[in-house]
Amino acid sequence: MYAASAVGIASKYDVFAMLPATSFSSALSALTAQNLAAGKEERAGRGAGGPQPRRSHG
Repeated sequence: MYAASAVGIASKYDVFAMLPATSFSSALSALTAQNLAAGKEERAGRGAGGPQPRRSHG
């Protein structure tokens, strides 16, 4: 009886703990898709954590 309750509590905690990562992933996916559709591949790569272009100072 107590084991079933513990499993239920652990399951709810697991879903709650994964919520920020899932939300961030969904938002990043939408932003990347919007940038790719607008033809801004460089911007899409930066948002996805891709390599940053080097800027020359001079």
